[in-house]
Formats: sequence, structure tokens, C-alpha cells
Amino acid sequence: MEVLPHHVKPDVCLTRPKYRDGKTPKAVKVYTCAQESKYLLVVNVPSIGVHNELVKLFSIYGTVDEQKILDEYPCEKFCETILVKFAKIENARTAKIKLDNYNFYGGSLHVCYAPEFETIQDTREKINERKYIVQAKCKKYESIKFGTPQYELELKNQSKKKSKKKLKKTPVYTQSEIGPQLPPGWTRPSITGNMSYDQSVKEIRNKMQKTIPQQPMVNIFPKKRKKILQI
Repeated sequence: MEVLPHHVKPDVCLTRPKYRDGKTPKAVKVYTCAQESKYLLVVNVPSIGVHNELVKLFSIYGTVDEQKILDEYPCEKFCETILVKFAKIENARTAKIKLDNYNFYGGSLHVCYAPEFETIQDTREKINERKYIVQAKCKKYESIKFGTPQYELELKNQSKKKSKKKLKKTPVYTQSEIGPQLPPGWTRPSITGNMSYDQSVKEIRNKMQKTIPQQPMVNIFPKKRKKILQI
């Protein structure tokens, strides 16, 4: 058994713009319907008898139909390769995304698709499923007339309606609705006759400071004695 080109882990992409870069550097690769598969090849699994634990880990993302150890597949020393088959291709897709580069018992797993293990029936089901998804999306876009000038006009009308809802007009009240108003030139009377409010507050504070006797601050904590070094 040989290592095929689609089994090799691609290099990290270093030409992505800054707004597309995440916390961890990743590779960029596009998968077609022919390259995706229910079969996943899990490489760099530590050969310490953790086969059942690996199957439990993959079963989180969907039902696992088959699994077996590939003894003839070339891998690193003290590691082994396991083939996992899912019931649905969606489960295999999510498991590959989540568990690729996963730290498993001290080893970094490498998960890749293995369409070469598919039977004719598996390939037929995969293509029919993809055909059904494409037809459903095409019907959806035909119903809304996607890409036509009518679709663009509908989008503009929807955006105008949303903007009208957001912009609320300020209500204009008449004098009868507002009620009686204060006469022009009216000012709020001060608390202490002719003086302003600020001056009255200052006078009250000065009187309080004169009446309350000021006591010296007492230090509660005693001063620490300096230690004299005896030579």
C-alpha cells in the first residue's frame, strides 16, 4: 500500500490577507464531490492499544459503520493507521474538520479522505446525494429569481422598507397638547434671597468648618524600628 498524493498533509498558506488569518495558521484546499468520502484515514495514531478510544472519539460526530487497522500502510515508528467509515458524508466532513491536528495520547492526528476504499454503490449514493442538493438549491434560486434585474429591484425595495422603519419621525405637538407654559423672562428663585445657590453652599460649608473642632490626625500604626546591623 502506497501513500497517495491526497493523503499528504498540505503546507500552511502564508499568502492569506490579515483579515482572513485566524489564531492558528491553516492550509487552503478545495475538495470536490469526487474527493470527499465517507471513508476517513486516520494517520499517526499511537500504537498503545487505544483503538476503542479513537472510535469513541469519532462516534461523537456520527455513527461509525466500520473501522479497521491498516498494517500495510506506511507510517511513523510506534504509530499506526486506522480506516473509519461513517454512515453519512456530512458526519465524515465534520469529523475531519474537528479532529485534524487533534492531540490524541501525545500524538497529532492527521485525518484525510480515502475515496479509493469506496465501492461502486458508495460512489453512486454520493453522486446522487450531491445531485439532489444541487437541484434543491437551483429551485430555491429560481423561485426568488436570483441574478435577474427583478431580484435586484426586490432587494432595493426591502432595504428601503427597513430604512423607513428605522427612521422614526419626531412627533410635533400643538400648544393645547403641551399645556400651560411659563411666562417669558421667568427665572428660578434662589434659595437664599439675592445670593446664588453656589454662594449659599459655600457659606454653609465655612460655618460647619468653624463649628467642628479640628483634631490632629493620630497614627494608629506604630513606626517600625530600624534594625541596626551589628558587625
